[in-house]
Amino acid sequence: MSDDKIYKIYLSAGHGFYYNPQWKEWMTQNRSYWGVVEDFWTVLVARELFVLLDEDRRFQVFMNRDFFNEELGISGHQKWMEASNLFFKEIGAPETIWNLDSGLEQAIRADARGASYYQADIAVSIHAGSGGGEAAGHSVWHHSHANFGRKLAAKIGETLTALPNPAYGLKCDRQHDAFGFWYENQGRIMALVNYFHNDHRKDNELMKLQSNITLCAQMTYQGIVNFIETYGRMLTWIE
Repeated sequence: MSDDKIYKIYLSAGHGFYYNPQWKEWMTQNRSYWGVVEDFWTVLVARELFVLLDEDRRFQVFMNRDFFNEELGISGHQKWMEASNLFFKEIGAPETIWNLDSGLEQAIRADARGASYYQADIAVSIHAGSGGGEAAGHSVWHHSHANFGRKLAAKIGETLTALPNPAYGLKCDRQHDAFGFWYENQGRIMALVNYFHNDHRKDNELMKLQSNITLCAQMTYQGIVNFIETYGRMLTWIE
């Protein structure tokens, strides 16, 4: 690959409002812990990371949700709060992206399929984990058959040691290899980041700080840059 290669990056800010057909109401995919809902916190990081990548001429960056749109959507909430299926429907993506299954599964599958819709080279999924209130810290995940995906996760993980919570390091997500984000995007370079455990009180307090939200974005951007600068010339095939 030449030095002027532009890398397409798909940013997936996890979750968002979806319609639950059983309860017949709009719901978040995760509950609130001390005022923090993962569904919305992920967008706070994604906004800043999007800007950093968008200002770098090496990257063309895409969203799984409308990170910056404060208009009210069909859910009655601001559009940036809504899940991926609503976003992809609105921008005119094929139904094969946003209209598979129903309820929560529809939202999850739309998120996962977004990377293929954009034909992204790299996908980064932004999350805050939960561990029953016991676990704290950050980790970066890859799927078990990945080569460059593991390298991407490692580069991001190296930079995230600047965060003020413990580092769990690099994790291999064998349990979910056949599902969701990994399954829908086989052949693409992917990493999933859990920056904090939002059901842990200390981590929850840390993730509320704007300085730490900014740090998450800056360090993830730097990890992506480090990955490209180290392996960019080798990326002549998909995994």
